Amino acid sequence: MSTHYQLIAVFPPQEISKKEVISYFHEKGILDSIPSNCLLASEKEGFRAGEFAKLLVEDEESIPTSGVCGVEFSDERQVATAGGNMELEEILCPVCEANQLEHGLDLGDFFERVGSWNEGENIAMTCASCKHESPMDSFSVNKGFCLTNFVITFWNWPSIKPSFIEELHVKFGLGFKHFSGMV
Repeated sequence: MSTHYQLIAVFPPQEISKKEVISYFHEKGILDSIPSNCLLASEKEGFRAGEFAKLLVEDEESIPTSGVCGVEFSDERQVATAGGNMELEEILCPVCEANQLEHGLDLGDFFERVGSWNEGENIAMTCASCKHESPMDSFSVNKGFCLTNFVITFWNWPSIKPSFIEELHVKFGLGFKHFSGMV
């Protein structure tokens, strides 16, 4: 059996309190308040579904209750992806929304910069169309890829409702990207 996941990532990266987000999930009864060993990585603790977890998913009958079934919160700089052999289709300028792939962006150079960004460097990119220089992490890449500093991972949960993503946006005043992947 394969393990799938859904990510909700802050995009573009902005400051957010991990403790405040976890508290929000607990207050709403979405997650159990006691950490448990319910994640793919056995050395980490996550949170199992709470009494009201059904409010944020499309299929409330299939919320997992055992095995790899938890929710993980990460507040580290990271490249969040849907995994697998995802093909990049677009890298959009935050100013003019020009797709950099259509303007000759060298993917080798791009991924080298992604590596540097992931190691903590603040990397800027210049749009090939409008020539505006912007932080690399403000360029929007495919739906299944983003540079972020905060991710919520739902292990083996059913689809998250778009209305819940909007609720997070309203509550925390930040943008979020939502996508799924498989291990």
